[in-house]
Amino acid sequence: MFFSALSLPGCFDVGDPNYECSICGACFWLSEHVERDSTINRPVFTVCCSKEKIQLPYLRKPPDLLYNLINGHDRKSLYFQKNIRSYNSMFAFTSLGGKVPDSVNDGSGPPQFIITGQNYHRIRSLLPDPDSHRKVDRRTYNTPSCDEVAALIVGDFDSSDHGRDIIVRSTVGQLQRIYETHALYWPLQYPLLFPYGEDSYQLNIPYRGQVGGYVPGRRTRVSLREFICFRLQIREQEDGIIHKCRRLFQQFVVDCFTMIESQRLYEIRMKQSTIRGEVLQGIEEAMHRGDEEASSIGMRVILPSSFTGGRRYMFNRCQDAMAIC
Repeated sequence: MFFSALSLPGCFDVGDPNYECSICGACFWLSEHVERDSTINRPVFTVCCSKEKIQLPYLRKPPDLLYNLINGHDRKSLYFQKNIRSYNSMFAFTSLGGKVPDSVNDGSGPPQFIITGQNYHRIRSLLPDPDSHRKVDRRTYNTPSCDEVAALIVGDFDSSDHGRDIIVRSTVGQLQRIYETHALYWPLQYPLLFPYGEDSYQLNIPYRGQVGGYVPGRRTRVSLREFICFRLQIREQEDGIIHKCRRLFQQFVVDCFTMIESQRLYEIRMKQSTIRGEVLQGIEEAMHRGDEEASSIGMRVILPSSFTGGRRYMFNRCQDAMAIC
């Protein structure tokens, strides 16, 4: 079901997305078509499946209990829909962490989900259970015997980071580290959105009809952005409930955006030689220059001007705006 803007004074009704991609069935507005390859009677859309390059299984209809709660209008269903984020956290195997400012949700406008700073995932306490302490002294949980303190600084000391550090506990009790590019990340984090445990993004999903491995100078694998774009589309023949989950849908979209940005930043860090990144040589050289901030010591990652939101990007946009004026 689609909703358009109300026909009130000061509101512009854009209508319903009555056009579908001829390949994957995603719903669009006419203005979202590709100008070069489209006609009025046969519009072409690429943000969904990239002209049939991307082929993913559709989401199945959720269990009847969950489906009725999402689509119902009785008192119990409305309460579930209002508190769906809390219910998802109860069943989730990982928990989303970060600074979530809620001061903007004062009732004067639509509810918003905003996160600032670093996005992370919480795990349980690292201390063992009371009845499972070691019988021998391993010098692990003892009171410190000296005044030295070790601190772990969140930063990029090396290039081994591949995304968020997510810890899950297996059925046999062992802890396992996964990243947001793991196939089970979405069903672990959002069990209400993917009740059947559908796989999320993986690094080696080939394009449709792609046979063979790496081809120099050409991308042959589905990117994280393309995978998320395909999943976020509305299709009449798909029974997914992602778009109906209110505040949980907002959290999911923000989480997906941070996943894409994290991957973009990682790729930029790996390609510093192509954008003339500058390496600072050690603490002594930094102190000799008079640097006092710890953030200036180590490898300095330079963002290209094409990175949306970066300092160079904003400077160039400001210069363009001044030139137009």
